[in-house]
Amino acid sequence: MLKELTLENFKAFKDKVKIPLAPITLIFGENSSGKSSILQSLGLLKQSCSQQYADTDLVFKPRDVTVDLGNYSETVFEHNSSLPINIGATMSNKDQKYTLEFEFQKNHINKQAKLNAVSIPLAGDNFVARFELFKNIPNELKNGLESIFIDFDEFGSKGLFKGMTITQSELYWSKPYRMIQESVVKPEEAIASDNGEIMLGFDNRLGQFVEEFAGSRIIVPMIPEEIRGGNFSIQDYIKWISMCFTYSYVESNGFLQFNQSIGKLPVVSTHDPVHIIRTGSWLLRKSLESLVSLGPIRKQPQRWFELNDVQTNDVGYDGAYMPQLLLTSPLIKKEVNRWLDSLDMGYSLQVEPLSSGLFELKLFDTKNGNKIEIYLPNVGYGVSQVLPIITQSVASRESIIAIEQPEVHIHPKLQAELGNLFAESSRPPYNNQFIIETHSEHLILRLQRLVRNGILSPEDLSVLYVQKSSVGEGSKVIHLQLDGEGDFIDEWPGGFFPERLDELLR
Repeated sequence: MLKELTLENFKAFKDKVKIPLAPITLIFGENSSGKSSILQSLGLLKQSCSQQYADTDLVFKPRDVTVDLGNYSETVFEHNSSLPINIGATMSNKDQKYTLEFEFQKNHINKQAKLNAVSIPLAGDNFVARFELFKNIPNELKNGLESIFIDFDEFGSKGLFKGMTITQSELYWSKPYRMIQESVVKPEEAIASDNGEIMLGFDNRLGQFVEEFAGSRIIVPMIPEEIRGGNFSIQDYIKWISMCFTYSYVESNGFLQFNQSIGKLPVVSTHDPVHIIRTGSWLLRKSLESLVSLGPIRKQPQRWFELNDVQTNDVGYDGAYMPQLLLTSPLIKKEVNRWLDSLDMGYSLQVEPLSSGLFELKLFDTKNGNKIEIYLPNVGYGVSQVLPIITQSVASRESIIAIEQPEVHIHPKLQAELGNLFAESSRPPYNNQFIIETHSEHLILRLQRLVRNGILSPEDLSVLYVQKSSVGEGSKVIHLQLDGEGDFIDEWPGGFFPERLDELLR
């Protein structure tokens, strides 16, 4: 599950903002404050991970449009192309969390973006590791190697070290979100002293680190005993790594391949930056692959639909694939009908094949017990808007479902009832995660009630308010916390739900 996003110099956000996520995240705020930017950042990462864009670091405008952000200048804060764009994500895997931050700069050749660095951040501005890609390789390393410098600081209760260098071939950095998974682990730990020697004695903090992990196949297998145990010159080090970075050397020493399945991964040490990036990258990619997005206006209902070969559990951004999904999965159709009844919508649906490669989706009026047959275009517009939301919520498993304004064209009572749908879909056997941009007071009131009744916990909800700031400052994200009774611990920023009281008092 995604636990947190961070954005910096992205769309409406200037300074780094933290966006805490939960099984159900609601994003409120004024128009044009940056609510949609949060959802767009997820879509941007997903389409950038796609295999069909292997040569592009960030895909602003994909061929099969998921999120169309144009180019770098249109996406960076206030269109200032000299600023770097930073996007970070924290993923959880059982009891462990992994955080990665990606820094991009404008590629002046094609107006797109190029990856500049990957970091494993800590609190504040510190980081455990920072892999930075340099244009100019030092003369000593002109053997096809790329230098990536890592800066270690305090991590947990252990004091590590600064100045660690990992040298790795540019060949293995072909894609920002697969950069570690598909390469060979080749770490060499070294720390340079002021006199130009690399100090690896066991009387310093680096030595303690190497000693602690001496049995690890990740940390020290390629470091010769004489280098691990004492001091040696930078020239000797360069000569050694030049020799060992051949495929045959790596192959004969049995280094782990990053394309192994997650089930075969060794136990991850929180002190190992390579492992953190390896597992974090895998989790991020898997999370993004599960992302499905629903836009604010779903597709206009039709009377008939064409059969196609699309096999997907994604109803599509505008709900266009929903009829096909209902046709091919009787179980999903059964679940949708269960929720139509639970939401007291007064309809059940049936999908029937026709001749000439067509099929129809019909509704039956159940309010009066006569089950009158009605075609979808002949019912209220709100029904066609809520059906894709219901379908996606019951069709997905362990997915991230991003929804823009689910309340559009929906009666307040039904807006509240959607809270029950999201709550059920976020728990087993569905285990979905919802990130919802909304203005609906009715939806949040129902979710608060579910917390009060013990169906949800306060930790199951993340309520965010995106607040505009002055020109040049960028928007802020305010996290509004709930207590065990479902009441807000924090006050709502002025100008949102308080308007109702203002209107009553005037």
